[in-house]
Amino acid sequence: MGWVKPLVGIFAVGAVASVALGGDDEDTVVVNRVIDGDTIDVDIDGENTRVRLLNIDTPEIGHNGVPSECLAEEAKHYLEGRLPQGTEVRLEYDSERTDKYGRTLAGVFLEDDFINADIAAEGLAAAVVFGGNDKFYEEVQKAERAPKDAGEGIFGVSDECKVSSDEEMAEALSSAEAAAAAFAGIEAGDIPAYEDSIDKSVAAKAGLVALTRSKDGRSTFQKAAYPDAPKEIAASKERELGGNEKQAREKINELEAQEREEEKREKERQEEERRVEEQRQEEPRQAEESAPEVEVAEQPTQDYESSVSQPAEQQAAPQPAPVVDTYTGCRAYNGNYALTSVDKKGRPYAKIDCTTKQQIG
Repeated sequence: MGWVKPLVGIFAVGAVASVALGGDDEDTVVVNRVIDGDTIDVDIDGENTRVRLLNIDTPEIGHNGVPSECLAEEAKHYLEGRLPQGTEVRLEYDSERTDKYGRTLAGVFLEDDFINADIAAEGLAAAVVFGGNDKFYEEVQKAERAPKDAGEGIFGVSDECKVSSDEEMAEALSSAEAAAAAFAGIEAGDIPAYEDSIDKSVAAKAGLVALTRSKDGRSTFQKAAYPDAPKEIAASKERELGGNEKQAREKINELEAQEREEEKREKERQEEERRVEEQRQEEPRQAEESAPEVEVAEQPTQDYESSVSQPAEQQAAPQPAPVVDTYTGCRAYNGNYALTSVDKKGRPYAKIDCTTKQQIG
């Protein structure tokens, strides 16, 4: 139902005084004001009477510091648009004329429009049965089917809207949503943040028991519109948090493996640096060990010179000619030299320049 048709009906109706039709099943009355989406005040025989629309329930308007439920204001505004002050309507009754609060229970008709069903068709009311009054239930239930199937209006609200009137349920849901959001805000590589998020998630899952307890402290509307919402929300959030925890643990394992690999590479780098330094320090020693052996020839002894200068008659009998080595410069006994000389001990050597280490002769 839209807004144009009802307004046309309103202007078509003249200013008629409120009168009772005389029958027990219906009355024609004038609207004084709209209280909320399913309650109006009307004038019956000069007396203000509160009327509760039958077989629908709309979100509760907030009072005494308690906020309105989701779409409560929208439901009220819709009804105000359909039934402004002074509008003449017809009330039809069921078996029970009043509720425990003293409100009159009725179906409200604006000419041929059934207002109770119109509100449900807008997705702003749930079909309900209170007590034995079910006269209009089937028609209201048919009206709510389209928005319910489409997930529109009260059937498309957030999880919070379905449990907000129960403080413990709302707190448990809020904690679960905060824990889920914490996973998304973790910076790459932050292992402590992943661990902290897992702890929060575990605590949040434990709190979800508030949604599965037997006591349901929600409003009448929320119970009627979303009877299975608490358990469904709890199961959904537990799955979500469990999946997040699994991903977080996998990420932690991945990051820890990366850290171990980086530590391993760092140790290998340090070991390579140590090896290179040891090799650098070893090279001078190896070079020194591989350098050619150099000796300075001994000077001829005085005894030898004296024996040479002795008269022939005083010398001993001739002996095989000894190896005479009179070179007094530097000698190399190994290395890349031609060992062309022999010292007095019979060892081959090369004569070299003491400064340049170049071979002489």
